[in-house]
Amino acid sequence: MTTLKQVQKEFKERLPETFRQFFRLCYWEKPPNLVGTDLLNSESELKTWAVELLEENGIENFLSETDCVFMMHQGYQFWYFAVEGNDDPDVFHYMEGEITPKFKMDLNSFLKEIKKEKRPHNNV
Repeated sequence: MTTLKQVQKEFKERLPETFRQFFRLCYWEKPPNLVGTDLLNSESELKTWAVELLEENGIENFLSETDCVFMMHQGYQFWYFAVEGNDDPDVFHYMEGEITPKFKMDLNSFLKEIKKEKRPHNNV
């Protein structure tokens, strides 16, 4: 298991509070609606896997050092946000076969939608 402290060490800015709460909530048990979705809590290699997915799809790596890949579903899509001191950053989604990531919504709204038991795929 990855700890919040380990994740925080990767970034110069503090992780958003909403994300830290979500991380703690999911530390012991993944929400049932996220079956098949890897979370940063249990898979510290998500960003590496995201870069590999981009390479496999012939897409230039658009992820920056400040981007936190926090969810990946079945190895073909992932969600990320920039850790730049904003407590409610925008969440972006990349799916295999697409050329660029798509804006989803702000992090607070995104995590609220997940807690409402929606699947994170195309619904959120």
